[in-house]
Amino acid sequence: MFFRSLSILKIKTIKTILFGVFLFSILSTQAQEPLTRKISFLEGLPSEVIYDLFVDSDGLLYLGTDKGLITYDGVHFKHIKYKDNLGNSLNTIQEDEHGVIWCKNFANQLFMLQGEFLEEDPITKKLLFEEKANLVDFVVSGRQIWILTQKKIFTLKKGGKPRLIYTLKDEGSNDFLSMIYDKDSKKLYVTTSSKILTFKSNKLLSIESGKDGLKILELYKGLLCYNYRTINNECVVGRNQIELSSDLKNTYFNKLSDAGNNLWLCSNNGLYEIDVKNKKFKNGFLKGIRVTDIVNDQEGNSWISTLDEGLYLMPSKQILSFNFEASNEKSNKNYTKIAKGPNGNYFIGTSDGKVIEINKQGKEICIYDTKSDNTIEFISFSKNILLTTYGFFNIGNPIMFTDPIYFGKGIAEDDRGNFLMASSNFGGLISKSLTGMPNVEKPFSKYKTINYGKYDNKVLTFRDKRAKCVLFDRFERKYYVAYIDGLYTYDNFGVEKHIKLPDGKEIIGSEMLQDEDGCIWIATLQNGVVRLKQEEVVERITIKNGLSNNNCRRIEVDDRSLWIVTDDGFDIFDFKTKKVKNAALNLCIKGITINDVFVDDKTVGLATNQGVYYFNKNIIEDINLPKFRFTSILANGKKLNTSEDIVLKHNENNINIKFNTIHFKSLGNYNYEYRLKAYDDTWYFQPSTTKNINYLALNPGQYKFEIRVKLGDNYTETQEINFLIKKPFWLQYWFIAFSILLFLGLLFLVYRWAEIKTKKSQELKEQLALSQLTALRSQMNPHFLFNVLNSVQGLIYSNQKNKATDYLGKFSDLMRKILDSSDKNEVTIEKEFETIDLYVSLEKARFEDDFEYKISFPENVDLSQYKIPSMIIQPFVENAIKHGLMHKEGQKRLEIKAEILNDIWCFTIDDNGIGRKASEIINQKIKKHISFATKAIENRVKLINKTTDVTIDIETIDKKSKLEEPLGTRIKIYIPIIE
Repeated sequence: MFFRSLSILKIKTIKTILFGVFLFSILSTQAQEPLTRKISFLEGLPSEVIYDLFVDSDGLLYLGTDKGLITYDGVHFKHIKYKDNLGNSLNTIQEDEHGVIWCKNFANQLFMLQGEFLEEDPITKKLLFEEKANLVDFVVSGRQIWILTQKKIFTLKKGGKPRLIYTLKDEGSNDFLSMIYDKDSKKLYVTTSSKILTFKSNKLLSIESGKDGLKILELYKGLLCYNYRTINNECVVGRNQIELSSDLKNTYFNKLSDAGNNLWLCSNNGLYEIDVKNKKFKNGFLKGIRVTDIVNDQEGNSWISTLDEGLYLMPSKQILSFNFEASNEKSNKNYTKIAKGPNGNYFIGTSDGKVIEINKQGKEICIYDTKSDNTIEFISFSKNILLTTYGFFNIGNPIMFTDPIYFGKGIAEDDRGNFLMASSNFGGLISKSLTGMPNVEKPFSKYKTINYGKYDNKVLTFRDKRAKCVLFDRFERKYYVAYIDGLYTYDNFGVEKHIKLPDGKEIIGSEMLQDEDGCIWIATLQNGVVRLKQEEVVERITIKNGLSNNNCRRIEVDDRSLWIVTDDGFDIFDFKTKKVKNAALNLCIKGITINDVFVDDKTVGLATNQGVYYFNKNIIEDINLPKFRFTSILANGKKLNTSEDIVLKHNENNINIKFNTIHFKSLGNYNYEYRLKAYDDTWYFQPSTTKNINYLALNPGQYKFEIRVKLGDNYTETQEINFLIKKPFWLQYWFIAFSILLFLGLLFLVYRWAEIKTKKSQELKEQLALSQLTALRSQMNPHFLFNVLNSVQGLIYSNQKNKATDYLGKFSDLMRKILDSSDKNEVTIEKEFETIDLYVSLEKARFEDDFEYKISFPENVDLSQYKIPSMIIQPFVENAIKHGLMHKEGQKRLEIKAEILNDIWCFTIDDNGIGRKASEIINQKIKKHISFATKAIENRVKLINKTTDVTIDIETIDKKSKLEEPLGTRIKIYIPIIE
């Protein structure tokens, strides 16, 4: 029979008292070591062979590797190229007073970083050539550089000539090995294998003899320190020898490093901190790894370089990880749960069915093996009983006293002697004794009971649905079950209630807990965190409040805040401010999956897929903001001088702004926010991998580029760049004023031109109208009228009254048609040829029977649908009769033909008269150079061509025989088709 479990309130009180003691009592034991994160080629590290580390005044990390010099800003690795070198491997990185980086390679070349390249120092190169010596070591301090060769020490100022300050004359001693400069005491220390030489103001102060061996120098709080690189290891700080532990006596010492106000030994068997006060080494870590150097950055992180394992980041000595002693195989597990037991020890669940118990000193006490290779999904306690997913143990006894059975995803102990189970098939109650029926009131009998496991026990099942988690409300004595399809409660009378969000959505819980006020906190899938009070939703925490993700997996509560593990992060909800902040910003745990969280007054513990970590809450509050700086600004690919006001031409409008941010703790877990004022006031976002912002084809104007870095809820100071893109000359005020004046002048000229053109057009129209009158006159000239009247008179005298009447009728019709056409610019071809037919028929009466004429048209063409300029053909017909046929003896023929050639009407007037030449001779004799009708029609054709879109072409053909005798005239008139 199980004892009643402790209440959650009592357990939290135990947590508060015991874990604080636990944290401080285990700092010096072998059960823990600082959290370290390996940085390798997966993060972009170009080489895993690193000899030296250095952090410059801007906070940028430099790595001396077998592939050369590499920089790292927390996101980007950058490989610095040589201009000319004899070898790639590089170490001894230093910085002068101007921020210039110096280093040397293993081929005895000294380099300085100039822009994007490493350039060999020409003075040192010349010196080594002249001395026929090798570069052993160098020191940069202020404006001075010391050069160490095998036998000599030189000093030079940047740009000056080298000066010899000391020569090793003792032939019996070994060569110089290393040197270091103390800026505070302004002393230079130089070693040989058996001596230490001290210089001040470039003058020798002392020579001290010592144990023979390869000495590597370091300075720590004004003390000269060194170690020997020999099989008989020795480490000296000041004048005190540090006691060696057994695991260090046969380990190769690489160097001593002063980092973070601590002195470290970098060895081929890991990294060791030196307890200078007690003259001994503390426990080492990274065992089995060949460590070459350690430095601290400006955020307080430690960087550790190795010869074959790449780079390690130690974010803080205060972030510790459990170092399980049982076996290396266990240390690689995925740790799924962490809880504190009633005995004050910590119980850690693994992914292969084991629970590891660790005492307050961090010592491994017991391993509880459930004999299952599956994940421990919950750890709970009932007095001295350890409850796990696959069985129960008496605390302290690694043998499971229950047969293997799956107890689901969670168990909650009620006050009636039952366990509330979250099974994969149901949510229900089972007796703590695992025998018989659960202890419930009679109203619960309405729920189904089933046999469970190998025991003689019954399980009362509330619903046959997969349950995710359970909770017993110790204030209201109610059962809470989070199923896969919703949240349900069951009261003392067995009444079931379905609880939903205010918007009607289901609450799918992954973990539930109760605070000291009786409120129920629920981590949900897809809907953030929900707080219930008396079964009502009173608060929600989602991404709208700043939560990293609405899919929440684990929660923990203390007196001030709620700790939330989501799919994307680790967050804290402050009860007072009601704000969410990122709890992982200073932990360097990006990429690590947090499976469970433990919290008490001062300490946070995390069970993760890479280990179990714990740290003081104060670390979370101490935020180091990223260091942002502009590196360059380019216009059309050309680098600009940012020390002056940036004024650009109108066509220098393709802007590229480059920048760099240094931040290590976040491992790139930050974003950029930027905007270009006067272009768009909206803030835009870019990830930490961004290195530049481009703007293409900007319009002229005054711009202000603003950018800041967002780290969690914190922002760096907004940085800005102002620049002006000048307007092109054609948009400047003087040019606009000139253009307006020019436009007004042109407008006036256009007005005058239009006025003149209008006047000329009016004159042309008047001339065209006059030409129509002239054509009318040509058709109604006195000769024609007299001829018609004489013809009528002759018919009357010859008593041919009917013919006279018919003749007068035709004459009347002709006059009416001519008058009808006189006020029209265009007439149909049908009307025009009716007029011509009447005219020719009247002229025929003047001749005897020897005059014939023919008028022909194309077949199947409706002439009433086509128009031509009025009275345009008749004058040519008149000329043919008057000048061609009138003087012709014998048979006279006139043919008038209309045809369509492509898109043009062709009108042909063909006579067999005397021809134009003979007609001109006759006209000259009667003093008529050219007929009145001919002049009129020529003028009219010209006016029509000028004033309309119609272009009329006239072709005159003089017909001749083979003997060049005139056979008549053919006139062709070409007029575009007008429908």
